[in-house]
This record gives sequence, C-alpha cells and structure tokens, in this order.
Amino acid sequence: MIRLIKIGLLFLFLAQPNVLSAQQNMLLMDGKEIKIQRHFFEGTRIRYVPFESKSLKSKYINRYNVFSISDSGGIENVLYVPDSSYGDPSVEDLRLFIKGEQAAMLYYRKPANKWSSLGVGAASGFMSFYGTPVPFLYSTIIGRHNPSVEIPDHIFIPEAGSEAFNYGYEKKARNIKIKQSLIWGYIGFGISLSTLVALSLSN
Repeated sequence: MIRLIKIGLLFLFLAQPNVLSAQQNMLLMDGKEIKIQRHFFEGTRIRYVPFESKSLKSKYINRYNVFSISDSGGIENVLYVPDSSYGDPSVEDLRLFIKGEQAAMLYYRKPANKWSSLGVGAASGFMSFYGTPVPFLYSTIIGRHNPSVEIPDHIFIPEAGSEAFNYGYEKKARNIKIKQSLIWGYIGFGISLSTLVALSLSN
C-alpha cells in the first residue's frame, strides 16, 4: 500500500510541468522578452511553451524574429547570424540596438503627445467623416522626428550613448509616439463625432 502511495505521489509530481521545467528567456528583435518552459526548432519557426502555461499548449514564432534564447543558468544561445553581404549589423551592435529599444519601452514618456493628439482628433471629429484621415496625418507628421534619448538621472546604463543604442532607443520611441498619437487621435475623433451625431439627432 505504501509503495502504491509513493508511486502515486511520484506520478503527480511528474505531471506538474512547471516543476520540472526551468525558466528560459527568449529575447526578441523588438526588445520584448518571453519567458518559456521549453522550445523546439522546426525549420524557420520556433515552437515554444510559455512558462505560465498549465496546459503545455505550444505557440509559434518566426526564428528570425528572435535574437537569442537563454537557459535557466543564463547561458545565451544567439540565433541571430549577420549577413555581411546585406550589410547586417554585427551581433554586438544589434545587442546594443535591442538594449536601446528596451530602454525606450521603460523610460520614454511624453504625455503631451497624447493630449495634443486627443485635441487634434477631437477637432477633426467636427468635420464629420471628412476628418477621418486627420489623426493619421497628424501622427505621420509628428513621427517624422525621432525623440531624443532621455534616461532618468538615477538610472545608469553603461551602453547608453553608443550609436547603436541611441538608434534603437530613437526608433522604438518614435514607434511608441506614432502609436500613441494614432490611438488618442482617433479616441478624440470618436468622442467629437459621437457628440456631433447626438446633437444632430436631438434637433
């Protein structure tokens, strides 16, 4: 009986995937990171199981969107292989570029962009459907200029200041600015257009 109990407990232990699976880290080209349990290479795709998954359901990602995968011990397997004939950046330059992207995701904050886009969108809403492209055009205009690198004074990033790091920061910050402008611009447009429609129906 005791032996059967031990076997049963062992089976329950083995059935818990998160107990046996060490956490791995998948670093993407856009600076995002995905915590995973395990991964498998299938041609140009990587099949992986997210670390928080209880069902062990797999997901897929293009391997060319992945810079590296690190195991639980921090040992990194770099998947990116530069092609000098196409002018690809070196592994180290791309690593700095990604660190710049990550810094922008953490520290780029310009609430004035949201409010100005909201105001432009609200004003364009009163043009009825003729104002539909205005928020998009406004986002395109403000996206023509890359934001400068701004890191909080109390944060020290050794790589900050290098050309590749700055380029990564500026590109990611610009994308964030454009996305925020589009979202808030069309929120303003929707609010004012709804108000306009409601007023017309009430008359």
